[in-house]
Amino acid sequence: MPKQTKEPTGANAVFVARAAAAGKRAIVFQSSMPNGYSGLSNFALLTTPFKARSAGKKRSYRSSEIFYQSHLAWSMGLPGLAKRIRNMPHSTRAEMIRIKHAASRKAMTEYIQEALAAGEPRNLILDAKFSGPLLHALWRETGGSDKRPRKAHIERVLKARHAELDCKALMREGLDAKFSQDAESRALLLATDDAMLGENSFRSGFWGIQKDGAPGFMGDLLMDVRRDLRRGALPAAGGGA
Repeated sequence: MPKQTKEPTGANAVFVARAAAAGKRAIVFQSSMPNGYSGLSNFALLTTPFKARSAGKKRSYRSSEIFYQSHLAWSMGLPGLAKRIRNMPHSTRAEMIRIKHAASRKAMTEYIQEALAAGEPRNLILDAKFSGPLLHALWRETGGSDKRPRKAHIERVLKARHAELDCKALMREGLDAKFSQDAESRALLLATDDAMLGENSFRSGFWGIQKDGAPGFMGDLLMDVRRDLRRGALPAAGGGA
């Protein structure tokens, strides 16, 4: 059975204490965390892609994060970006990369180009801070008509579309497909027994472990998938809807 390799700190320590108070084991996971549970991460790459429907077609995805970001882009009316994300040679370094701050337009452009060249799946949509060729592409896809892309327009359109989406349900769809079709991932999840699961996410106050020690949405979703697999509410082998 995999073991945690480091003493937890911060919110993770509160999470572990909260689990202990409930008489349960706590498992903190992350795609880059060498504790044997990296396969639980939505960024974990599968040897054999799972299949799930997106835009009316059954497509292959190497991780639930790729499914999530690609489908999110399509749902927000950005088919070009959805295809770009789906077809990238993705790396598990992705969760460590995020467009957030840049001192100048040149620095931002170089940052984007470097990440795209490295094949990183990106949280491009929620940030909506772009420059260079990618900004122009998004400008066209969101209905921009001027020659000069305007970030404010893109942010306004994408935020309005994002507000209409149920991101938690979308991620659950990807996790269902992953754990019902990939035997290794399914075995790892079921082997956690009744442990509390929480993602070690340095940037997410939504998906990862919360400051008060709550598991966060990713941990909650994985525990729900685990429960449904045990109940037989999800298929135990591949196929895809």
